[in-house]
Amino acid sequence: MIVLLLGVSLMVNGQKIVKQVKASVTKAGIESKLRFLAADELRGRDVGTQELDIAARYIAEHYRVNGLKTPAGMDDYFQQVPLVNFRPPSAVTLGMGDKNATKDKDLIFLNGDNGDYSGETVFLYYGLEADYNGVDVKDKIVVVLPGEGPEANPRRYRRLSNKKQQWATEAGAAGLVELYKSRETPWRLMANFLSRPSMRMGQPSGDKVAFLMWLQDLDGQWENALRTQSQQMTVSIAGSGSAAISAKNVVGWIEGKHPEKKKEYLLMTAHYDHVGVRKRGADQDSIYNGARDNAIGVATLMETVTLLAKNKPDYSVVFVACTAEEKGLLGSRWYADNPLFPLEKTFFNFNTDGAGYNDTSIATVIGFERTSVNTMLEKSVVPFGLKVTGDPDPSQNLFDRSDNVNFAAKGIPALTFSCGFSAFDADIMKYYHQAADEVASLDMGYVEKYARSFVYAAYLIANSKEKPFWNEGDKYEAAGKALYGLE
Repeated sequence: MIVLLLGVSLMVNGQKIVKQVKASVTKAGIESKLRFLAADELRGRDVGTQELDIAARYIAEHYRVNGLKTPAGMDDYFQQVPLVNFRPPSAVTLGMGDKNATKDKDLIFLNGDNGDYSGETVFLYYGLEADYNGVDVKDKIVVVLPGEGPEANPRRYRRLSNKKQQWATEAGAAGLVELYKSRETPWRLMANFLSRPSMRMGQPSGDKVAFLMWLQDLDGQWENALRTQSQQMTVSIAGSGSAAISAKNVVGWIEGKHPEKKKEYLLMTAHYDHVGVRKRGADQDSIYNGARDNAIGVATLMETVTLLAKNKPDYSVVFVACTAEEKGLLGSRWYADNPLFPLEKTFFNFNTDGAGYNDTSIATVIGFERTSVNTMLEKSVVPFGLKVTGDPDPSQNLFDRSDNVNFAAKGIPALTFSCGFSAFDADIMKYYHQAADEVASLDMGYVEKYARSFVYAAYLIANSKEKPFWNEGDKYEAAGKALYGLE
């Protein structure tokens, strides 16, 4: 009898929260948020603009009116993110004996200061943190292989390069040269892409960093010359520069009601920037409003704030509207490296982002079946007439292209809840990063169902009986075990 009564109680409570979700999340409420965030007046919410600051203020005041707390030590909801607009050097050369390399043809400059450098080389295999143990590299030029093993993945190379540069800098090296060996992506394509002006993490004024560059070495000649003995290498860098940009994540939180579970955090994220204004023909719309990418996600995050503020969950919930996702996931990366709540106490990241939709019968989850929340996700969509599906096109590598990946890389179970799509087809590309992505083009009935499903899923995860974790064998499982001390 007790079991039966408990089952009835859970069913009644479930029906009650679904009714509250339906009452709280409405087409009118969502559309009003979308019409603000994706308005022409916000000019595409580009990073470094006053219009993006206005969007940040709009989100912050929504936090405030719903009673969200500010992070400890802060009197507002803004986490400053140091970014710079980077101008690549006009000239880069590298010389070693009778070997020479020049910018773009053989070298891709990634980061560092102008100047002339000369020093002994030290070959450090993959240049991982442990490789520096007991090795004197002060004022020397460290040469390493790309990545962390024999795999050839240029996207992974670039992510690791930032950490390798940090380790080289901390060890006192003058510079870091990675021997680029992948044939997966043509060198010329990589050079054109990485040698353009870009936005990136800033560096504290006056701090000296080891320069970072890739040196093409498909035939292994450079490696053969450098692996066996130290060489004298000279490097010249000229014409680079950077200008600081104002950017911020918008962070607020709700304290949970359970005496123990409230000491741990569900991290909710959505990026609020887009790509701004672009040059087009005189009679063409030049504002890229970003209704789908990612005003829908931000509006949905804001709806979650409202529902959970009125229905306090067991776990505490941290909301982060991330900046500069479109510039390389920079806002989320900054938070992951500089968390306002301990990462080891952050048990899940529930992100919302997307390029659009072409199937209004589903919600698509990038990372579905990678963590233990599948049952909750499947349950969340049923009351609103949707089904949940996984990534329809793994070749696009979508999991690693949104803010969730910066938290996953730390070990935090993470996924991205997206509007329904069954393929990257013309229906998606018509709006993805296009001026046509405006509120007037949205199916608001579907957006309402989607938002309700996300909000309900957030409620279920924030009241989990057991904390979610990576499914066995996932590539981030080991990082999760290390983060949470499960090894």
